[in-house]
Amino acid sequence: MLHAMGGHHEQSRSDRDGYVSIAWPNVKPSWNGTAYVPNNNMAKSNTQDNNPYDAESSMQYSLYAFSNNGQKTILFKDQRLEFLADSAEGLEFYDIQDVTDAYKCTDHCTNKPNCQNGGFVNFQCTCTCPDVLTGTTCEQTVSNSQTCGGVINLAAGEERLIQSPNYPSNYPTGLECTWLIKGPANSLVRASVQYMDLTSGSACSHWLEYRYNLLGQKGP
Repeated sequence: MLHAMGGHHEQSRSDRDGYVSIAWPNVKPSWNGTAYVPNNNMAKSNTQDNNPYDAESSMQYSLYAFSNNGQKTILFKDQRLEFLADSAEGLEFYDIQDVTDAYKCTDHCTNKPNCQNGGFVNFQCTCTCPDVLTGTTCEQTVSNSQTCGGVINLAAGEERLIQSPNYPSNYPTGLECTWLIKGPANSLVRASVQYMDLTSGSACSHWLEYRYNLLGQKGP
């Protein structure tokens, strides 16, 4: 569907070299009727690149796409994002934003909201927010309890300690907490885990996710 609307594969973006590299020796060549040529599926295209490179996009090939030897054909500059490739089960957040921008779906909006924290204006003239955020302008975090989560604004050099609700006792089963941590412009936020005791077993009943790259994209 996205091809029919003019979309290209993510690894074919004009700016792909800043995010991935193609391991050409591992790529199965194409036969053009007379000779083998480089696989066009891995070629760069002249794309608009309105939004960030999205490893989770439904248009992102798997790491081993068109491999001729079982080795990776697409290498991410940030290897921590490799798990996202070929994981989409439908249109992802930035796929929808790409279509919205390309087809100017909000040009009719007379009073556009000022969407925050990576949200974007949709065709209904309201904000579409990353799934971890809510509110009219994506200003609130999504948590299923008032005992945890929220927005933390850090000054340069400031440290903040985040603890599980009810710590050091157990927190309730089914609790989901989201913190949005924001620092000054042109700065980096570093997070480290001081102590974590998660029950092990066949089911993943406890987890911690860092969305450090894009808010509309899952993190490690």
